[in-house]
Amino acid sequence: MNKTDLIAKVKSLPYHCVVVGGGAVVMYGLRDETSDLDIQVRLEDFCEIPGERRGDLWKTDGDLDIQVTDYPSVDIEGISVMTLESLLEMKMRMNRPKDQEDIRKIKALMA
Repeated sequence: MNKTDLIAKVKSLPYHCVVVGGGAVVMYGLRDETSDLDIQVRLEDFCEIPGERRGDLWKTDGDLDIQVTDYPSVDIEGISVMTLESLLEMKMRMNRPKDQEDIRKIKALMA
C-alpha cells in the first residue's frame, strides 16, 4: 500500500483513527509502501468495528490492523499520524530486523 492508497483507505473509514507503524513510516516519506495498515482507534469505536479479534485490544480486518492505543499524533495531508518520537519509540521497542532501517531513517529525519 503506497501513500496515495493509504490516504484513500483512511479517508474511507467511517471512524477517526491514527495511522501507526509501517503506515506512519510511509506517511513521513521514509518508505514507499507498507504491506498493511496499522491504525489506533478509540475504545468505543473499536467495539463497533468488525474484524477478527487478536486479543483484548487488537483485531484485524483484511489488510487493516486495528488497535486501541494512545499515541500522540500530528496531521499529515489531512490524516492523523503518530508523532515521529512515538514512532521511533515503538520501532525501538519492537526492534525486529525489519525495523532497523526504519529506526535509522527516523533518527536521520529527527536530526
